[in-house]
Amino acid sequence: MKCTQFIGVVLIWVSKFLWFTECATCSIRIDDPELNRLWYLKNNWRNGYDMNVLPAWSSCINGTGVTVGVVDKGVQDHTDLNINRNLDAGKSQSDAYWAAQLILEQNRQNQQRWRYDYNRQPQQSWRSGHNRQPQQSWRSGHNRQPQQRRNSGYNIIQNRKQESLKHGTRVAGIVAAKKNGLGIVGIAFGAEIADITIASAAVFESFNAASLRHRSDVVDVYSCSFANFHTGTKTYPLLSNQEDALKSGTESGRRGLGSVYVFATGNSGGEDSDTFRDSCAYDRLVTNRYVISVAGIQRNLQKLPNGEACSAMMVSAFTAKAGARTTDRVITTDIRNRTTDNFNQNSAAAPMVSGAVALALSANPALTYRDIMHLLVKTSRSDLTNQYRTNFVRNAAGIYVSSYFGFGLLDIGKLVERSKTWVNVSPIKNCRAQKTFNSPLNSDSMFFMVQVTGCSATYIEHVELSLKIDHQHAGQIQWVLVSPYGTRSTILPGRGLDPTIQMDITVLTVQMWGENPNGFWKFEPTARFGKTLDHGTVKSIDLSIHGYRCLGQHCLPPAQQ
Repeated sequence: MKCTQFIGVVLIWVSKFLWFTECATCSIRIDDPELNRLWYLKNNWRNGYDMNVLPAWSSCINGTGVTVGVVDKGVQDHTDLNINRNLDAGKSQSDAYWAAQLILEQNRQNQQRWRYDYNRQPQQSWRSGHNRQPQQSWRSGHNRQPQQRRNSGYNIIQNRKQESLKHGTRVAGIVAAKKNGLGIVGIAFGAEIADITIASAAVFESFNAASLRHRSDVVDVYSCSFANFHTGTKTYPLLSNQEDALKSGTESGRRGLGSVYVFATGNSGGEDSDTFRDSCAYDRLVTNRYVISVAGIQRNLQKLPNGEACSAMMVSAFTAKAGARTTDRVITTDIRNRTTDNFNQNSAAAPMVSGAVALALSANPALTYRDIMHLLVKTSRSDLTNQYRTNFVRNAAGIYVSSYFGFGLLDIGKLVERSKTWVNVSPIKNCRAQKTFNSPLNSDSMFFMVQVTGCSATYIEHVELSLKIDHQHAGQIQWVLVSPYGTRSTILPGRGLDPTIQMDITVLTVQMWGENPNGFWKFEPTARFGKTLDHGTVKSIDLSIHGYRCLGQHCLPPAQQ
């Protein structure tokens, strides 16, 4: 532990000890009028599932002292939100964008008027002027003065700008709407919000990655309900500036404890046989070892109809599908000081997790970003009683995990309770195994093998795989990673519309969490969508293991193969 990190932890814990001596349990009363509609926090429905937040609140944990950055298109001031405007980011870029939009709108209106005047016939113009009384004619001309035209364009752009704040304002309410007798109550109602504005929800190359480390000394959690535009045809690598920002945040943020990044996965999924479906496996911005990837789950415990699946998925949280019935919707803050139930899909699931993480950090400010990940693995619920229960597999460490739901449904009460007494995980260790094949990929290819030896990270957290393939149907090939213990993880599902011929991709899996990596790893290809494996080449495979050196009875030895 770094010296500055140690001092920060000591100071934080002294203040927390004094606070806990005054308040071990709380008699909490919530008068916010929409509370009974927040079924995902307090569920009286027949299946009894909710995210179990009441035990955390009853133990005096409400997010006090934690700042959650909402990385979005902006958050509007709201009586139900505690926004620290001293932490605003991206306002100058946003203002410049809307100033440019105003100029475009005014030019459009001027051009439209010119076309109107040009197309009017002289006879029509004479009759129009002849039939109007002098006073009416004067008023008509007066009403088209330049100042009024400018005001018209200004009002249009201001309305569009306000509408653009809907998404971020709704995210913020789920995270931290205040307990004040108004509207709703957020999961971490004692936390404050930082408004970190990005220009667009389609973020790839235009995304300002510096937003992900804005005031990382103060911002504890970055809630990111945005993603690249998933079409089933494009692969999004993690750009160097994005990786630098995430790495810097997790290493230096929160005085060395690490900022926590929560990302929504995409809304372009479907069933396994759907040719048009996409997978978050192909978007490294939302599935890398620095972030918590979140899936949405409906009230009936089914996945979202268009929810994406991938081996990097860590946790699921309640949300609603588009067009859900009123009793199954998510309620949150909205622009113009209102509330709304028109917020859904994975965008609404991610801030549930952000709010829960804020509570965990409020309960134990000494937690690192990796501690938060371990806590989610250990406390999330995999006991889902529906047809998707079979999607959970038990790995060799005895941990259940799913490509749809990660390690399970968020359980805030258990998360907070375990956080209070959690001991920091050991420092991170990494190891790497590379192999150049330049081997044919054809119908006889059963698997490709890489051996890991002498790896000091004997407790796996993340496994990253870089794969280089030349194949006429590289995008339609499914790849399954098999650990030395035999745990299978579909790292690339294949996509029916993917035109990739030369594939150079890095993917992530968390599904071997807790296993020992030493031994032989297999990579199994399967042609999908009526394609064939013939006429291709596997050029190289690069396997990276991230975890820690495990000591104790709970540690697995190397697998016997």
